[in-house]
Amino acid sequence: MAKPLQTLAVLGSLRLLLFLFNVLFWATGLVLLLIGLWISVKLHKYLELDREISSAIPILISGLGLFILLLSTVACQCSVKGNAPKLYIYSTLLFVIFLTELCLLLFGYYFRYNVDSAFHEGLATGLELYGKDGERTAAMDDIQSTVSTFFLTSVLADEAKPMWLMMVFLVLFVWIQLRCCGVNNYTDWQVTPWGVGHGENKLPHSCCQWTVQGVCSTNQAEAHLFKVGCYRLVLNFVMENLKVIGLSVLGVSIIHVLGITLGCVLARQVSKAEYEELR
Repeated sequence: MAKPLQTLAVLGSLRLLLFLFNVLFWATGLVLLLIGLWISVKLHKYLELDREISSAIPILISGLGLFILLLSTVACQCSVKGNAPKLYIYSTLLFVIFLTELCLLLFGYYFRYNVDSAFHEGLATGLELYGKDGERTAAMDDIQSTVSTFFLTSVLADEAKPMWLMMVFLVLFVWIQLRCCGVNNYTDWQVTPWGVGHGENKLPHSCCQWTVQGVCSTNQAEAHLFKVGCYRLVLNFVMENLKVIGLSVLGVSIIHVLGITLGCVLARQVSKAEYEELR
């Protein structure tokens, strides 16, 4: 009698752990979906990548995120009911997702210099076509203005902060505009067609915090000029937080391995319990 009760206790614990894992897994799917949508809606404006690559990346990331959301939702039901065949299928799909994310990571690492140069080229093109191309003009104003990232960089720079909090702020960074000006710094505007046409010390309104339209001047202290370039700001942010990015990737990998292991162990325990009932 004690053995079946022990088996039931193990099953209950495994089901609870797998359910909690699925909640965490669902959250990672949501993050991937949001990142994919952000790349599709926002980031493509600032990248001069090949059209096939630039359109395939957000679709793949968003599709993967949506699939994870659906799979984790269905898996919650499987973990509660304890259906062994479905749990094995779930573990297999988790492994496939893990391999897909690994391929995405390797793809990103392989094309990291392409993305770097594409971002730089996209910003440079935005400066050249500012005032001539409506979409490019809006994109440059969008990336240069609005919400400040000072509080993000200050939090991430504090090593006393918990790692999970640093990861949350790292994810939030992609939804926050940069408050920057130019590619490397604000002086880049002086040699553009827009800068030459508007005269010396004149910048687009998005380069200054308190200017909402027209132009702002580098001589006006009250305008609060954004002096750091957008390319340099993003590059510095990524380089300074490689540790956080690496640990985030490692954490996601561990979560996947844990989920695969839990699914297989629970399926085995369910089969074992069913066998003991038949004896």
